[in-house]
Amino acid sequence: MPRYQFVVLTRSRPGMEAEFDDWYDNQHMDDCRSVPGIISAVRHRLLRDRAAALAAPVFDSMAIYEFEANEPEEFVAEFRALADTPDMLLSHALDRTATTTFIAERCEPSIDGRRHLTRMR
Repeated sequence: MPRYQFVVLTRSRPGMEAEFDDWYDNQHMDDCRSVPGIISAVRHRLLRDRAAALAAPVFDSMAIYEFEANEPEEFVAEFRALADTPDMLLSHALDRTATTTFIAERCEPSIDGRRHLTRMR
């Protein structure tokens, strides 16, 4: 089955960064484990002050959910349908006016942790 990445850019409400991090790391990631097709998920904190030469992002968090699906749009629709239900609670620390999502697929080649070029099999 084909693999894709569902990339989600978000930000916390001002002054609620710690609450947002706690919810994301301790509630949301656990909720995502039950989404059919999810293989892995990882969240990154975007470092605004470390990218002085770049325009500061309006987001402070990026999550990448790897999933398997024949139709990636169907997976995303199911993921979104679960959001803000008892199966995937959303935090009031999440700024719902600042979320961007997109679907990606891996390109070849890539570099692994040993700096070797690798290709999907």
